[in-house]
Amino acid sequence: MEQDLIKIINISIYAPSGDNSQPWNFKIKNNSIFVYNISERDRSLYNFNNNAALIAIGGLLTNIRIAASHFNYTVEIKIINNNNLVAECNFKKDNINEDELFLYIKTRQTNRKPYKQKTPDKNIFKQLLIANIYEHLKIEIVTESNLITRIADACSVNEQIVLENKKLHDFLFNHITWTNKEDMIKKGFYIKTLELNGPQAVVFKLLKSWRINSFFNKIGISKFIAKENAKLYSESGAMIAITSNIIDNKIFIETGMLMQRLWLIATKHELYMQPLTGITFLKNTINSSDGIKEFNSEHLKLIESSYKKIKNIFNNNDEHINFIFRVGYAEKPTAGTRRLNAEIATG
Repeated sequence: MEQDLIKIINISIYAPSGDNSQPWNFKIKNNSIFVYNISERDRSLYNFNNNAALIAIGGLLTNIRIAASHFNYTVEIKIINNNNLVAECNFKKDNINEDELFLYIKTRQTNRKPYKQKTPDKNIFKQLLIANIYEHLKIEIVTESNLITRIADACSVNEQIVLENKKLHDFLFNHITWTNKEDMIKKGFYIKTLELNGPQAVVFKLLKSWRINSFFNKIGISKFIAKENAKLYSESGAMIAITSNIIDNKIFIETGMLMQRLWLIATKHELYMQPLTGITFLKNTINSSDGIKEFNSEHLKLIESSYKKIKNIFNNNDEHINFIFRVGYAEKPTAGTRRLNAEIATG
């Protein structure tokens, strides 16, 4: 069984994580996989209280459940979240059918290209809604083009703040890999996944320097980039949010579990997704006194107002927005992100 569990882990790590930080490692004991959060891999302001990491690990847990079926195992997943231990996955050999989503674990990708402004079939949305088995989570779908544009505008404020806040700026650029050779070694946030054209790539590389970045900000580069991204995001077939009426660590893990299943269903139907969840993560950060200290007054107002706009559009004033996707049909992405070798302890 141990060799099967190692194979399951090596498939399951093809889950999304913020800036490809991959904040997990594993221990195999008897018939169980223990999943741990490596908090030092994501020290960004997006990951306040490990919320973003828990969502990423939730996505990985969905992959574990699906991959287990390929090897004829059922799996019981116990959410623990005690210190760095997030979950215990207990396996039992069984004669079960392979989950149809197994085929899409490794082909699922973030796609930052323009999407066709074509609304996906309603039957696909029905499949997404049925996938939600979590009591405290809801799926909200927006397809009206004017509302998609308004959500795109609010979400794109994140890019302005990234380029104007040194901690966010440094975290982003420290994770970017600039060449295929570097990405093979570092396995970071590969520059080609940003889908920048030639001039955009040149300017973006200049912005790696905080000094140069700050100079360009004085002439409005951060706001310009945010507006350009808003145009890109508005070219979508739909916007999807995962919301909840309570907030705790288990909810963030379940959000990740649901997020990954939705993404795999979309991939099955040749749809692409791109997370646009920066503002929602920053809202989590500034909900604490420590988090507020990381932003100036202008950015605090931008985060609050953008988050409020998004909530109003999704008509869920009593719900917290945990995750947002843009969804649509598009050309294949230029490149994907690589995975680190899984850290697995045994015995």
